[in-house]
Amino acid sequence: MKYVILDTDIGNDVDDMFALIMLAKMREIRLLGVTTAYGDTMLQARMTRYILDKLGRIDIPVLPGESAPLSGKPVLRGPHVSGGFPADLVNVQANPHTSAVDFLLEQSRLYAGELELLCIGPLTNIAKAIQKDPDFPSRIKALTIMGGMIYPEQNPAWLKIISRHDGEYNISCDLDASRIVFSADFQINLIPLDVTTTVVFDRGHRDYFARMPFGLGEILKKELDIWWLVTSQMDELLDYENNPHDPMVVVSLYDQSFFRFKTGTISIGPSHGLNGMTLFKESGDGRARVAVEVDPKILDEITLRIVR
Repeated sequence: MKYVILDTDIGNDVDDMFALIMLAKMREIRLLGVTTAYGDTMLQARMTRYILDKLGRIDIPVLPGESAPLSGKPVLRGPHVSGGFPADLVNVQANPHTSAVDFLLEQSRLYAGELELLCIGPLTNIAKAIQKDPDFPSRIKALTIMGGMIYPEQNPAWLKIISRHDGEYNISCDLDASRIVFSADFQINLIPLDVTTTVVFDRGHRDYFARMPFGLGEILKKELDIWWLVTSQMDELLDYENNPHDPMVVVSLYDQSFFRFKTGTISIGPSHGLNGMTLFKESGDGRARVAVEVDPKILDEITLRIVR
């Protein structure tokens, strides 16, 4: 049994929702809680609570986390955040009485050496936990992150996309937090854009997900349509597809056979004219593992895990 906390900025890219659904349905993973980060974290917590309740997972606590990045950089957040959810979302109750940072620290003590963190958004909550308790990383079994780009010269199209944010979104939205986290003594598993951009959800997947029960199918369909429209306005191309970045990271928690990893060290710094780049140095004794290849069959695994 794996003990996991999900740290998410759900509502920005639609793929956080799919990752949440996968985790909530898994028997081999005990999801101890969900913390939200970056921007309107209370709204994100309500979205998370709504989805978990629809799945019958009222046992999983949801904690709104840090809204503002440590770096002081303005929050990048579009109007599409909760567009696919019903109007009564405002009435959904999360848990505002315990801070996300305190929850992370509490659970790390209860499950010292066993707790794994899955981070699919900016790393502000994790950095704040380190600042509050410098021993926090020593109690974490592994920190799995969706973020960064290791070989940008091999993917010029995505290098152009991440240049809008001075680096890959999850890393660059709070550079100060990212530097704190990658400088800490975590065992890090990084699933970067190099692999997550190689597979896509398309209209066939959307129509398949739309048949999910309890109103989830309708929400997922709307959220996908909204996200595709938003990205088409940025890219000037409506291609009806998106990358399931975060669901791929969920798969890495329980079956790493889909990936090929390299071991080394990761730091945050300037490269390719951008400040928020993940700089990887391969070495046998490093505490970071970076996914550099992925089996395209992972898309079938993700699809099945979402709907079954």
